[in-house]
Amino acid sequence: MVLRTLFIEDNEGLSKNLKKYFDGEIFSGNALSTENATKFEDGISLIKEFDFDLIVLDLYNDSGS
Repeated sequence: MVLRTLFIEDNEGLSKNLKKYFDGEIFSGNALSTENATKFEDGISLIKEFDFDLIVLDLYNDSGS
């Protein structure tokens, strides 16, 4: 089984690293398939388009706005 995971993280470097480290990893016998969004609005669009098993949302806005 594949666990679809969405990371919503506004820090682009961290977002890329999350995908790099988690995509394809095995968790409890299931492969992780990751998608990333660096904007909240893009994450919402992905949620409307795909079914995710896990969503990790960064609530702190690094830009200060």
